[in-house]
Amino acid sequence: MTRHTRQPARKPRPAAVSTPATPEARAEAALTAGRFREAIELYKDLLKRERRAEWVAALADSYAGRAEELANKGMLPEALVVWRNRASLSVWQAAGRRFVYRLVVACG
Repeated sequence: MTRHTRQPARKPRPAAVSTPATPEARAEAALTAGRFREAIELYKDLLKRERRAEWVAALADSYAGRAEELANKGMLPEALVVWRNRASLSVWQAAGRRFVYRLVVACG
């Protein structure tokens, strides 16, 4: 009699995490996920190709998120530099005034 050994059941492979195919989708995914540093670089690359208003606004949002991250870490001078980069895009929102005020007060 032949004795068959039972092989362990194979675990199903996890589905590969799909990366967005287009540079625009990658940038949007980075911004949505809160990876602001990555989003900044991706949107800057996109804007080198073509200047679109929605990309400029998304880059401004990325700068705002990164500045907030830095400020929360107590890195106020760095946050101010990032915020100035955002301001250079000529995108101004009322919510931004509170952030700038907070930085000015904290820096003295």
